[in-house]
Amino acid sequence: MRDQTIDCVECGRQFVWTYGEQRYYGERGLSPPKRCENCRARRRERTQPSWWSNVALRDGLLVSAITIAVAMAVWWAGRPLPAVLSWVFAVNLVTFFAYAYDKSASRSQLERVPESVLLALSAAGGTLSAVAAMLLFRHKTAKGGFQFKLLCIAVLQSLTGVAYLLIAV
Repeated sequence: MRDQTIDCVECGRQFVWTYGEQRYYGERGLSPPKRCENCRARRRERTQPSWWSNVALRDGLLVSAITIAVAMAVWWAGRPLPAVLSWVFAVNLVTFFAYAYDKSASRSQLERVPESVLLALSAAGGTLSAVAAMLLFRHKTAKGGFQFKLLCIAVLQSLTGVAYLLIAV
């Protein structure tokens, strides 16, 4: 093989496709380039990933929306629960199912729930169900760093509860 000259489909300029590039493309089963390096660079700049492709952000928003929806459903269902208790019930329910889903996803090829989302659910009030799900499903029990972060969240929530009781009395 030798170097080839190719016309760019965007700007019409000719560019050289070197032997080394041809070999690289061939080894990976890629098609020959249609655009020169400048046009490829401009095209890459235009196709920046959207915020939705950020897994932690996307999952965090979805879980938040589900939690709010469940809390509102419980609150509007006419149960004699104040809004705060509806929130705690809903966030614990969603947290439990998020841990259950993540455990099942860890055994298959499904997309996992990011640890940041699991910890955020715990921080939002789902610590009790997070611990229950961890013990029931034996999920994240070998991750010392994760357990430490969850313990810190639980301690902060306990201190906040004690401070609230001291102030309220």
